[in-house]
Amino acid sequence: HTVVIAMQILWSLYVLVVLFSADAANSRKGSQGLSCVNDFINNVSCIWNSSQEAPGVDCWISGVKKIWILKNSMRLPDQMIRSCKLKKHGNSPPGCSFVFENEGFNTFEVMSNISMECNGTLVEKLTDYKPCSHS
Repeated sequence: HTVVIAMQILWSLYVLVVLFSADAANSRKGSQGLSCVNDFINNVSCIWNSSQEAPGVDCWISGVKKIWILKNSMRLPDQMIRSCKLKKHGNSPPGCSFVFENEGFNTFEVMSNISMECNGTLVEKLTDYKPCSHS
């Protein structure tokens, strides 16, 4: 019985994440530049909505998340960086997703930045990205 209730709660949360993600993506429709949403677990999905990207350009989106590590019995801050290669899918704007495996988001978290580089050159940078505001 407990498993059924847990599955119902998880399913409800999943539906809410999908609805809020679609709403956030639609609210940015028509805007230019880098736009990201997340599943409020550990996955970030971004799109690039701009005509600046030329075909064949090597573009990557990277996110930086603060994590805590144990070293010599002390809890120390560190950074986890995850990246994905920008890809075009049909008529949709190019985009990609990256995962901070084993590191979930929390309500008060602020990621220092999410950036996009093309051919090694910084194209755009989102600073102070709050996962709870973009789920």
